[in-house]
Amino acid sequence: MTIADIIQSCSNIHVADAAIRSIGGQFVETFSKKAAISEIEPGALAARHVIEFSKSASEVEWKSFDQITRGSDQPVLSGLQYILSKA
Repeated sequence: MTIADIIQSCSNIHVADAAIRSIGGQFVETFSKKAAISEIEPGALAARHVIEFSKSASEVEWKSFDQITRGSDQPVLSGLQYILSKA
């Protein structure tokens, strides 16, 4: 799993929205509130954060991302949750 896979899938607003909903729980509730405050749909905000992360993440963030996705049975969702938690 690479950031390219997440960028390719989750830079699409509709895919990002579905992925956020798949994460579910408190995460989706909190992220949706953050999106509402920003007056943007959750999928659009998530897609924006994914693109920003791909352009500006630090080396430490890349290493953390790699560790989280490498051992996950759902690397796209794990990676997306990590990216959005850093935003």
